[in-house]
Amino acid sequence: MNNKEMVLVSKTKLLDAIQKVVENALETHNTDKQPKYVCPKTAMATLNVKTSKLQQLRNCDEIKYSKTSSRGLMYDYQSLIDYLDRKVVE
Repeated sequence: MNNKEMVLVSKTKLLDAIQKVVENALETHNTDKQPKYVCPKTAMATLNVKTSKLQQLRNCDEIKYSKTSSRGLMYDYQSLIDYLDRKVVE
């Protein structure tokens, strides 16, 4: 079948459409994305701190966490990054 059709689209609209497709693909298939919550070991590695400093940051509400059991904690990854961003020296 030789049903060929030509569609004219402005360069700007084509680039916008391509950008939306790429963004959607990255959101859907990005395996490098960090999970919302990380374990204490990962939190300590991310901040390059020890347990006592992690507890201090928690107690001072510098980072967000979730209590999963009487002794279990999970840390909000974005709050760890936000903390680091607040400490940037320019």
